[in-house]
Amino acid sequence: MNVGGFFGPVTVNGNNYICKVVSKKEPDMSQFDLQKFDLLLRVKGRKAQERKELFEDGLVHYLKQKGTVRIHQETLKKLIDSFRRT
Repeated sequence: MNVGGFFGPVTVNGNNYICKVVSKKEPDMSQFDLQKFDLLLRVKGRKAQERKELFEDGLVHYLKQKGTVRIHQETLKKLIDSFRRT
C-alpha cells in the first residue's frame, strides 16, 4: 500500500474504520530473526489458550446436559455484582 492510499472498512472493537496510509517505514530485516521467535511463541500461546477455552466450554456444556454440573444463576449473579462493586 502506498502513502496516501486508503483501505477498509476495518472493524475494531465493533467500530468500523476507513484508514489512510500517512507514512510508511521500511522493515528492519536485521531484527527479523530476533523478533520471529518471540512472535511465534505469542501466536502458539494464544492458540493454546483458545483451544483450552473451547475445551472447557464444551466440557461444561456436556456436563450441564448430562446433569452432572448445575449453574445456580442467582448465585452467579450475586458473585458478578460483588465484583462490579469493587
